Amino acid sequence: MWGSAARAAAPWGSGAGAPDSIFAGRRVYASRGPLRPSEAGRVGSALSDLLRWAAPWYRYRRRLRRRHRRPAHLATIAAIDGMLSNEECALLYELARAAQGGCIVEIGAFHGKGTIALGLGARDGARVPVYSVDPFLPYTGPLGRHRIGPGDKTALLRNLLLADVTEQVWLIHTHSAEAAAGWQGPVALLVVDGDHSYDGVAGDLGCWGRFVVPGGLVALDDSLDERFGVVRLIRELLTAAEYERVRTAGKITVLRKRGAPHCT
Repeated sequence: MWGSAARAAAPWGSGAGAPDSIFAGRRVYASRGPLRPSEAGRVGSALSDLLRWAAPWYRYRRRLRRRHRRPAHLATIAAIDGMLSNEECALLYELARAAQGGCIVEIGAFHGKGTIALGLGARDGARVPVYSVDPFLPYTGPLGRHRIGPGDKTALLRNLLLADVTEQVWLIHTHSAEAAAGWQGPVALLVVDGDHSYDGVAGDLGCWGRFVVPGGLVALDDSLDERFGVVRLIRELLTAAEYERVRTAGKITVLRKRGAPHCT
């Protein structure tokens, strides 16, 4: 598995006790001493911002559950802002819940709508870890309509906290190729939703496809619009017979890597 992520997964590292913490018993304190007024002000401001988002978000999720009779997990996902439809998020949830024998890797997080669908699905299934890879550097999509940058990371972190999946999801803030260069473990489900240009998506699959176990699944977003390179890549993968098409939901196409069945 990816080097630093694997080390982070250990409770406190090997051969060492728990590090100094800001938590001890039921008291909360700063391990290096009292907070200065300026620091306390920043902490208070951050908590205030989160609470300002949390109250209306919980009300909106409750309304989705009651009025639209949605299950709790689907209401939680629907209450998160993002560019995926409810149908697409339900698909990612189902795929994550069925994943086993390897972890889940997501390329491209944005505000975490898909990340949360994967996290909730994994938690309700075999509880495999979800690794979300995104450098959060300034980027403009192939059609010039969507601009993503460091500011979107704040929304991602806020949404992960609201959806209560922070313990299921590991964030890797680096380029896809850099993360893959140090990876070692099997991947049961790979979700590619980063750079939708042909070079971008082919590069992502080229880096990560070798870790997908035989019978494992690859879900590719924006797979139906010829303006994106995803369509061309899928045609090439099917022609080469390395993958087979499983299903399509919304604009996401799911492929299975040929080999012994791995997950349904």
